[in-house]
Amino acid sequence: MTIPDLDTALRIATKQTRERYLREHDRMSALAKEFGLEPANAMNVAKTLKDHDDTDFHLVIQAAHYFANHDCHTMTPRMAPIPGFSAKWLGAPNSQRRKAICQLTGQDNLTFQERPNELRLRLMDAEHHDQPDLIVTQPWVRNQPTDIEHAIIIENKDTYQAMPTVEHAICILGNGYAATSHITTLLPWLTTIPNIIYWGDMDANGLDILSKLRATGIPCTSILMDTTAYRTYEQYGTQLDAKNKPLTTQTPHHTNPTTHTRTHHRRTQTL
Repeated sequence: MTIPDLDTALRIATKQTRERYLREHDRMSALAKEFGLEPANAMNVAKTLKDHDDTDFHLVIQAAHYFANHDCHTMTPRMAPIPGFSAKWLGAPNSQRRKAICQLTGQDNLTFQERPNELRLRLMDAEHHDQPDLIVTQPWVRNQPTDIEHAIIIENKDTYQAMPTVEHAICILGNGYAATSHITTLLPWLTTIPNIIYWGDMDANGLDILSKLRATGIPCTSILMDTTAYRTYEQYGTQLDAKNKPLTTQTPHHTNPTTHTRTHHRRTQTL
């Protein structure tokens, strides 16, 4: 069967397909006219925003006009004076809205001043145990603590807050994968501590974080993350994710054992 022309194709298409086609082409025409784009480039933007409503589309246009004329490298997304615009709306660096804005402005990316990395930690000795947490947002290179013999990095906030008094020790809130990206930058002296322990969730992500943490050069051991602990406390775990769907297995990754806990880590690899 041969369809003779576009009008015929649109008549026999489903209502949803017809409406999407017409919306994308209307948006393409509007973008080509407003930003002086070639039709193919305008269509690329329209397709990037194909799942976004008209409110989103018009806000992307406003943002593109603003960022085409203003340098954003000294501001955070929250500082942009655009009605309806917000950091949450803009999304992560690879979000479709960011991509569309960059396509319209001819930029590779929006070089915002990102929020600084931070680590939360507690001094665990009796003298300081009841004092407020320390928040580290820049490398701690001056007045470093010199009497710390133990450091425990904990993924779970409840466990972090419940840790008891331990002399000559600090407790660091790992906050999931966050610690693996900047812990050695913010605490460059951490690797000099004799005893470093990681206590994370007994699941695939917890073991992956442990492996990535070791890859940063931190020779940490783990506690309650081996086969014995898993079998002992398995009954208190869950088989469902946050959306109440069954958990699925993940593809095994190469792991990073420490030299003095190699046997222990091979056991955890099998879980």
